[in-house]
Amino acid sequence: MKCLHIACAVCMLFSACHTFIYASTQEFLGVVESGSGAGAKVKTVTVLYVSQEVSPGTIELFDPNEQCVFQINETFCTREAFLRAVTPGKRLYCRANRHVGQIYALYTTPFFKAEGTIKSFSGTTLKITHKPCYRMCTPQEETQTASIDSDMIIRYEGAEVPAGEALVPGRHVRVIAPRKQIVQAIHPDAWVRGPDELAATFRNISNEIIRASEGFFRTYHEAAYYFASIGIDGCTDMLQAGQKTFDEPFFLIDGQYAPAGAALRTGERMLFCPDEIIGPEKIYKTFVVPGDDGVIEGVVTGTGNGNVTLKVIECPTGYASDCVENQTTVDLDSDAEYHLNGIIGFGSDQTPDNTTAFRYLRFTVIEQEKGLGAGIAEMRFIQDGEEFGPGMTLSGESDAALVFDGATNEIVKWSEGSWMVLDAGDGVQTAPTGFKIYTSGSGRGLRAFRIEGAKTGSDGLTWVTLLDYHAGEGNIIPKNEWFETGIDLSNVDANPVTIDKIIKPGSYVRVLPALSNGAVLVRNNNDLQWDPVDIAEPSSRYSPRRKSSDRPDMRLYTLSGEYIGRLQDRRHDRTFSGAFIIAGEIRGKTAYIRQVGTRIGGRE
Repeated sequence: MKCLHIACAVCMLFSACHTFIYASTQEFLGVVESGSGAGAKVKTVTVLYVSQEVSPGTIELFDPNEQCVFQINETFCTREAFLRAVTPGKRLYCRANRHVGQIYALYTTPFFKAEGTIKSFSGTTLKITHKPCYRMCTPQEETQTASIDSDMIIRYEGAEVPAGEALVPGRHVRVIAPRKQIVQAIHPDAWVRGPDELAATFRNISNEIIRASEGFFRTYHEAAYYFASIGIDGCTDMLQAGQKTFDEPFFLIDGQYAPAGAALRTGERMLFCPDEIIGPEKIYKTFVVPGDDGVIEGVVTGTGNGNVTLKVIECPTGYASDCVENQTTVDLDSDAEYHLNGIIGFGSDQTPDNTTAFRYLRFTVIEQEKGLGAGIAEMRFIQDGEEFGPGMTLSGESDAALVFDGATNEIVKWSEGSWMVLDAGDGVQTAPTGFKIYTSGSGRGLRAFRIEGAKTGSDGLTWVTLLDYHAGEGNIIPKNEWFETGIDLSNVDANPVTIDKIIKPGSYVRVLPALSNGAVLVRNNNDLQWDPVDIAEPSSRYSPRRKSSDRPDMRLYTLSGEYIGRLQDRRHDRTFSGAFIIAGEIRGKTAYIRQVGTRIGGRE
């Protein structure tokens, strides 16, 4: 009986806080089903690893820890920007360990239409073997079918080729549905730009600083990554030890798992995230940012005449010395779709009227007194003195209807992140000019809340903030009485994402080109086996003073034209042994070495 009481206490503890429902280690791809911010409920699509069996389709609660890594569209961002963008319909990648949040990524592009390993291609039918990449769940593999149109762009390793030449069984493929040009921007105040800033957001349980890195990939060998890290002051050559023991895959492209052989390409931008629990030297997840769909990304330096000028950094070899900075001007399509800090804007023909055109209204608890929940008894929306709310369709908090029943003695204990949506129905559009709420003395006090509206036709997915209310530091909204506040619609930013707001100097912008007929992107799916190449005559550029008898014994390994090897040398009765990165080319049996990286480990 004592054990039963302990078990019940543990269950109550975890149900009272926003954390993963399932114990210990949790990692999944999912879609926000309902709610927003830290209180969102996420339906899993793919589960990679859990401590007990969980199947896709499970509804998860998640609570982004304040000290972890956040991303929006493969760009490191602040926690505040991330939470603001978490709304129904968005895709998420979530990772936690021991109930400690580690990595959270949000995507505003849809899932690939199909993705996986090519099984067969005949006529116009492409069959793909897709591994959802989750453990302890079934099924382990599924088959996807895609129809390949002659008008679709087909690229193999970045080059356009005929379908029959690209779609070879065994290769990895991503099928992208037709899309408009998409402009994704992260404003300077939402952008975490370098390792020094990231260190402040990602600490492990022993309070040791963990540094996530952004860089251009060079090579990967024996569980070690080599890349040019991107920092505020430029690029720096880096090595980061990899995680040997974790089951593959641990690479994601646009938020979807990819095998290592298809993910690793020299010179592509990547986000390297270590494991908070295992240790700072272990990379746990690598987020790949390929350019084979034609994306152009950089920092805004200017705009005008329907285009934007970006400062673009490229690093074709993954060596800091080869990183170059260029100015690129990109034309913007008249019907382009704009995403700002993960928020998708209305199209030019859907600009909402902020006084009439909000079919949906959402109330969300932002902050409360510590405890089991804020005691909300009643609420009303007001338009020009008339109250409304009762009788409308409600969703969200299970007891939401109680706050419109006229009985202030019945309360709903809403925790932070709890929410409610009113649906005014087809043909009924409204925007409130005021709001009133009654909180009960028998519940916790309410400190802050948010009211948002969504336009008819947006399916309640594109929200405009109508009111952000906070009672003030240390204060609560008065209890056991009606509290009323106005909503100034003249101050409402009814169209929060427009070209003039997105194209802001200093913002990080990604321009995804329009694919009017979709695209098929194919890559080799190598198993990452390196075949050693014996080198008899190392280049004199590497060791010009050495006699022939002192030349090192070298074995180089190749990956996409780059070389990695181990070097042993004996001179003056001293021996050192360590791993080096060696860039150059092989002609016959001679290595012409252009650059040697940092020695790793070893001793002298």
